[in-house]
Amino acid sequence: MYTNVNLAAPVGALAFLGTGLLLFVVALALIYSVVRKKFRLGKFVLVTIVLVAGLYLVILLIFSFASNEKVLARAKKNTSAKSIATWLIPSRTCARRRAWAMHLIS
Repeated sequence: MYTNVNLAAPVGALAFLGTGLLLFVVALALIYSVVRKKFRLGKFVLVTIVLVAGLYLVILLIFSFASNEKVLARAKKNTSAKSIATWLIPSRTCARRRAWAMHLIS
């Protein structure tokens, strides 16, 4: 499996979405603290936002520097597109429709 980080792709996507959700909830807490004029809570929330965003950035940079670049050959790309077209279009469909789908994918 080819991924852009050292984790599996679903784990990276869930980490991104989870961080976004956490920052959204903390931003709602910041809005609440400003509206209710609870400045002590507001300071805590701002520190939390900075720490979460900073930690995410540090982890992102660590994985970025630890990963290696892989340039896939053209044949590798076409093979995956061909397998997707084969999976989407059953073998009993006509050859013209399969050729049309291959043209759209590649």
